[in-house]
Amino acid sequence: MDVDYDAIVIGAGHNGLTAAALLARKGQKVLCLEKNSSAGGMAITRELFKGYKHNVGAWVLLVFRDEMIKLLELEKYNLELIRPVSSYCVFGDPADNCFIGYVDQKKIGKHLFKDHGLRAIIGLARLDKALKKI
Repeated sequence: MDVDYDAIVIGAGHNGLTAAALLARKGQKVLCLEKNSSAGGMAITRELFKGYKHNVGAWVLLVFRDEMIKLLELEKYNLELIRPVSSYCVFGDPADNCFIGYVDQKKIGKHLFKDHGLRAIIGLARLDKALKKI
């Protein structure tokens, strides 16, 4: 059997599927290969233990842009995107207030000021500045 492809995409995670879809939309004959038994990569829900499901890479949705929804025409497929309010939570000693990593910058600022003080806001701003360099 002789098959010719214009492109071969290795990996059917969210990035591989996006690349394959965009190439196919441009008229390319695409083969998308995945080593796992299901496509979606970190963007799927998996049953880690019998009866316990986990959104393995739900954090990815924090950076899932509206432009991608439009570009991939995901509304046609009844995509329901539920954006999380926070991306993480850090617990310390039981007497301490937990640190909640709200997605909304105003909300995290209010939380930090109210529950952790000005030093926490300054510390997070410095961390953000350092990470942006990377």
